[in-house]
Amino acid sequence: MPSIFGTILSKAANINDLHGDFFLKALKWGEKAVHQNPKNILSRVILCSIYSLADRMDEARAQAKEIMKINPKFSVDQFARTDPQKNQVVKKRYIDSLRKAGLK
Repeated sequence: MPSIFGTILSKAANINDLHGDFFLKALKWGEKAVHQNPKNILSRVILCSIYSLADRMDEARAQAKEIMKINPKFSVDQFARTDPQKNQVVKKRYIDSLRKAGLK
């Protein structure tokens, strides 16, 4: 699911309407992925970003906290180096959303 979910996030991060149908679909997929596998860090990172992009900061910070519980050494910089996103504008928005949620 994360590869499909990553594609959805990429598209959601690339649009201006963060409350439109496509973005809501990304949010639904993210919540479902975390519910099905709560220890999957990638699902939590993507959901954290979606919440942050939607300015749902309490939820974004809660996901950031869970990410740090799963992997206390999580680093946004390391994640950015390994993220396969080719579009640098989308990638920057994605990474910035994680930092906005409190991840370092």
